[in-house]
Amino acid sequence: MKLWRRSSTTAASSKELTAGGINFTHEIKPQLKRVYIRIGSDRRIILRSAQMSEKDAVSIILSKSAWIRAKLEEIVDKAPFDPLQKMHYLGVEYENQWIFNEKMGIGSVKIGFYADKCIFEYNPKMMRDEILLEKLDAFYRKEVKNIVPPLVDKWSGIMGLKPKSVTFRKAKSRWGSCSSKGGLSFNIYLAKLPPECIEYVVVHELAHLAHHNHGKHFWALVESYIPNYVRLRKSLKQYSV
Repeated sequence: MKLWRRSSTTAASSKELTAGGINFTHEIKPQLKRVYIRIGSDRRIILRSAQMSEKDAVSIILSKSAWIRAKLEEIVDKAPFDPLQKMHYLGVEYENQWIFNEKMGIGSVKIGFYADKCIFEYNPKMMRDEILLEKLDAFYRKEVKNIVPPLVDKWSGIMGLKPKSVTFRKAKSRWGSCSSKGGLSFNIYLAKLPPECIEYVVVHELAHLAHHNHGKHFWALVESYIPNYVRLRKSLKQYSV
């Protein structure tokens, strides 16, 4: 959420503060020209700005307290999702089943699907959880690189908006982003989402090539191509990044 412009040359820092019963982290980043409020899926509230006094930071949070509390109510409490127990793929939740195969090379993993199970076949020797998680990330990265580029090509032609580049990365909080230079970046975990949600994210990011904000013109453009975008945005909250 953008509030107003401000600049500073002080060093970066952060501090935990409270305003009207709302606990938040105030992060000072000298390069920022605007003030931002971010609320994470873990309910953590972060105020980011250039140099600003504690008094001013508290005043901003208080002025936005109603909006903040409304956003917090939208966040559904969810049990921690263990990717080694269950996984999401194209909107379907699978229980993981592990098969030991000592004939496979150490560090090798095969991932497949059968009914409501995701089958992991691997050599248990020297196989630590962190390696299994890396293999799972590699699976998502490979899948999303097969899924997203055709959608970008499709919607670029329909919308008349072509990105300078398309990249993929592992992100903690965003499904996608659009740089000021016209490059699109997509989260590898998009492969967790239902196809219609993946398509919405692609259209959302392409729309940022025309509008670098979330103003009314941006949402009008998104709605003109994805009329049910509000429902799809809510659906995204069911999936962990």
